[in-house]
Order: sequence, then C-alpha cells, then structure tokens
Amino acid sequence: HPIHNRVISVREAARFQSFPDDYYFFGNKNDLLKQIGNAVPPLMAYEIANEIIQHIDIKTSVDLFVGAGGMTLGFKQAGIKSLIGVDFDKSACITLKSNNPEINVMLGDLTTEETKSMIQEYTQNQEVDLVCGGPPCQGFSLAGKRFIDDPRNKLFKEYVDVLSRIKPKVFVMENVEGIKTMQNGLVYQEILQSFEQEGYSVAGNTLLATDFGVPQKRKRVIIIGVRKDLKIDPN
Repeated sequence: HPIHNRVISVREAARFQSFPDDYYFFGNKNDLLKQIGNAVPPLMAYEIANEIIQHIDIKTSVDLFVGAGGMTLGFKQAGIKSLIGVDFDKSACITLKSNNPEINVMLGDLTTEETKSMIQEYTQNQEVDLVCGGPPCQGFSLAGKRFIDDPRNKLFKEYVDVLSRIKPKVFVMENVEGIKTMQNGLVYQEILQSFEQEGYSVAGNTLLATDFGVPQKRKRVIIIGVRKDLKIDPN
C-alpha cells in the first residue's frame, strides 16, 4: 500500500484491475488473488471489443480459460453476449456465474474431448461470432524444441482446436508480454502461423494498461484474428 504499512486488500487489487466494486469474487484468499491477478482488465477488454465491433458485426462469444471474467465483462459492456464460459477452476466458475447469471458456465478441462465436444454441441445451433481467452503456455522458454511440439503447451493447442471446430468470425487471445521475445521471437511467429493455418488473418500488439484508463503499468500481448473470407485486416 502506498500510504499504510500493509499489503493492498483484495478489493483494492480488483480496483487496480478496473473491476467495479460490486463485482463479487468467490473463494479463499489465494483463489481471489489468482482470479484478480490473472484477469484481463475489463476497461481494456471493453476498448478492444468496441474497436472490433466498429469493423465487424459481433454479437456472441465463446469464452475459454475465462477465469473471473475480466475479458467477458468488458466485452459484455461493449454489447457482446457470452454464450458459454469455460474454466477448470471451480472458484472462478462460481465467480463468473455469480456476476453473470445469464451465461452458461462450464466447469471443464479443455484438454479432454468431453469438454470440447460439449462446447461444440452447445453452440452447433447458435452463431458464434467470436472466441476469446488467454491459454496458459508454460513451455515458452524451452530451448531447442519447437513450441507447438512442447507437451506443456497443450492448452494452447486446445484453444486452436476449439477455434477450428467453431470457426468464428474473430478470435482474441491474450497473453504475457514475454511471449513475443521467447526464443528470439520464433515462438511468437509459430503461434501466429498456427492461427494462419486455421484460415485467419492475424495481428498482435503489446498494449499498456494505462492507455485504456486502467491504473497499472502492466503490459499484455493481444492477438486478434479475422477469418480470411471476411477480407478485413485485423491491424
């Protein structure tokens, strides 16, 4: 804390992430701090979504690795309806459902065919315009081995797999700043190529939270892909 001799409170941390004060977080203190710390600031997410919908008609989303729902909240404020939110953390799922009772929240492991099939089945009769989420990628720095072949990056591959099944107009992927410099940028290029192979034009950029009204200096990499048949440059 800048004035008092103590660490910041959970609610203060949530304010630094631009969550409104009435946003409820469920779980023990470790659960709460993890949910808040891993979240995409809703203010940043809102600006990203608002920019996208200026160019493409986006009404619905499927939210993967959704956590406490920071990105979901920002997109919701921009007018995008989340059809389903998926995470393997029970506390995060309860947080998401408590604040968004209209969303179908699924507690599931995206490495399993069962979870991916359930997403596909649930959305098969609905038009999904957008897929979003930030898959953890623990194997970024493994030297001398191709990124996609690293078993620790299975979650990224599952994100791509769900994308290939749903084929939305747009996807938005969020990750840490270091993703762009791992193995001298080779990892980042391989990520972009994997999306290109699925039929998407792709662009990525490092965004600074303060540029979006979020009171923190944290940087995030945002990758946006647009289905090639739409002929819209994601830049």
